[in-house]
Amino acid sequence: AATAPGAEPGGPPALVTSFHGAGRVFYAAVDETWRWRYRTGDAHFKRFWSQVFRWATADRLPEGDGFVRIGTDDVRYEEPATVAVRASLRDASGSPLAEEWVEARVAGGVAEAPATPGGRPAERRVRLEVVPGAEGLYRGEIEDLPAGDYKVTVDLPAVPEYTAVPAERRASVGFIVERPPERELLDLAADASLLGEVARISGGEHLRLAEAQRLEELLPRKTYRTETATRTQAWSFAWWIAGAFAALLAAEWVLRKRWELV
Repeated sequence: AATAPGAEPGGPPALVTSFHGAGRVFYAAVDETWRWRYRTGDAHFKRFWSQVFRWATADRLPEGDGFVRIGTDDVRYEEPATVAVRASLRDASGSPLAEEWVEARVAGGVAEAPATPGGRPAERRVRLEVVPGAEGLYRGEIEDLPAGDYKVTVDLPAVPEYTAVPAERRASVGFIVERPPERELLDLAADASLLGEVARISGGEHLRLAEAQRLEELLPRKTYRTETATRTQAWSFAWWIAGAFAALLAAEWVLRKRWELV
């Protein structure tokens, strides 16, 4: 339960949560949450009620076959995984099962895991115990699961009608256990000491970003020669040639006149 801000300790609660059977109950003693939208729109109102709905449906069991509804707390885990299994169980009449505990089968794992003599993947059995005060609801945990794909089903020997149901038609839930990511991918920070050692062994030098101006000093000097080639069309010199020829003719004529040459 949550008490309203400013209220006296021990006073009536404003928000109350509880469980009823396999469901969750939320009670709000405040009927004016719509006022939270004043000048803020859905910034607080929508966020609050969205979180309430997600909380209320978090334990919903998605898979069922009429006798069994089963689910896990997540669909992906990291090795070694601890998986919480929940199951809502009914008998042939539809009434909640009254057994103190039942067994769940966990099949699957890594591809190289040992198989049974018949060639089927090895199975693990997990005890699911009844949740006090929740009729027909059972919970249990599967611990230390290695990486792989898994499927969980429930055995109901106390319900003969369920034992006659083919295995492929029984409710089951699948989940995946993944290997933890490599340490190199988890820590992406630069190891300055290691980089310096690698640079020293290779004959180089490790520089921090603040020392980048020294990079030009460390690089070997090189001399570069640049050659430039140009192309000129032959016809672009025609007027120069014509001008030079005309100048030579004029010079010859002047010289002949000056020296009175025939």
